[in-house]
Formats: sequence, structure tokens, C-alpha cells
Amino acid sequence: MEKEYAQVQVKAKKHKKLFEEVIVNPFAYEVNENLYFQVVYKNRKGKITGSAIMAVTSDSEDEARKANKPLTLYCATVSGLLRGGRQRATQSPEIMNPLIDALSNEPDPEIRLGVEKIIELREWHRRFNKVYGEAETNFAGGLKTVTEEDLKFLVERTAHLEVIHDEIVRIMSEDIPLFEEWRKNLKKKGLWGRLTEHSKGFIYQLIKDRKKAEQLRAAALRIEGNTYDERVAYVRKRIDLDEEEVMQGHKKELRWPKM
Repeated sequence: MEKEYAQVQVKAKKHKKLFEEVIVNPFAYEVNENLYFQVVYKNRKGKITGSAIMAVTSDSEDEARKANKPLTLYCATVSGLLRGGRQRATQSPEIMNPLIDALSNEPDPEIRLGVEKIIELREWHRRFNKVYGEAETNFAGGLKTVTEEDLKFLVERTAHLEVIHDEIVRIMSEDIPLFEEWRKNLKKKGLWGRLTEHSKGFIYQLIKDRKKAEQLRAAALRIEGNTYDERVAYVRKRIDLDEEEVMQGHKKELRWPKM
């Protein structure tokens, strides 16, 4: 597959315009034993200006059209996962452990309330990292021949990540008044000094970032459903309905095959 990939990089230049950069995504889709790759063309500013679906061993437009949709949707899903998940997944939820450990044995209900909310935040973050890691194993291994099952797997993980992210942002926006009161009680009851400087900084930053979290949640698409599973199903259905819009946008920049 490395050989086909390298040859497509050369062949892709036939559709390249002046000053464009040629990028061949490392995912292939097989049609009649021919491996098709998605080629992306970018201008000097990094903006995508065109694309193509190409194979080394075939110039069949019919085959390229068959490969177009699964390749386009898979590459678009990977791009969305990287854009929306990679940065959060690099942050460890275990940074909350010292804060939780320092106060986990406090019987005071007002203190317990804040501890339980931090535990909830940590668990959602752990869940996010786990699901993102599962998704990443599907696309981060280099060159890969993808199938409809791969696409289905990534769409499912995308839906879970969107719901989990919404839960994290909900805590970081709606529950800030609780954290403000919690910080006051920690100081009033002489427990603030028990915390490490890092834990104190975490609480301050959590409160400080309220407006940013509110803006993130306001900008996000609404997720309906009463349970976690219902909300995941809602997002998954929305992704399915958005497929046509993705394909129409891709069609405008597609140089080969002709659609």
C-alpha cells in the first residue's frame, strides 16, 4: 500500500494548479481490487481549493465515484475528531485527583457537594479521553484501507464525544455558582489551606472560564434527549442527515471524477 500511496502522490499532480500544495490522505477505499485515495489541493494560505479521488492502477470514473462517498465521509469524520477532540484528550483528568483526595473524607454536606461535582467532572473527562482513544486507534496508525464499518465506528464515537463534551461544558458553565459558593465555604471552614497551590489554581481557573464555557455551549448544536443513550442517538441521527450537506460541499471542489 505504501507503493500505491507514493504513486498517487505523483499522479495527483495532473490536477494541480499553480502554487498549490498536494496532500494525499492516508486512507484508501478498495473498488474492484483498486485502491482509491482522496487527494486534497491547498493554496498558499492553507485553504482547500480542490480535491480528487484517484487510484494508481485505474482511471475509471465509475469506480472513483463509488469510492468518493465513503472516502469523503471518513476523511471528514477524522478531520472533525481531530479538530474537536485532540486538544481536550491531551489534558489529563487526573489533575483533579489531589483536590478530590484532600477533601474526600470531609463529612460537611456543603463541602461534599463540591467534591462530588468535581468527581463528576473528572469522570466525564475520563470518559471523553477513553472514547477519543478508541476513535484514534481507527485512524492514527498510518496508511489504512477503510470500510463502511470503519466509518460507522467513527460516527458512533463522534456522537458519544459530542454528548460527553456537552456534559463537561454544562458543568463548567451552569455549576459555576456552586463552585463559587464552595470556594467561599472552603475558606470559611479553614479547609482552603489544605489544598495544594495547583488545586487552588484549578478552582480559580474553573470559575474564571465560566464565560468561555457558556459561549462554547451557546455555539454548539442543541442535543435533545432525556438520557445519555437518547442524546447519543439524537446526535448520530443528525450526523446521518448531514451527510448530504457534506457531500454537496465536497462536490463543489471535486476535480476528478466528474459528478
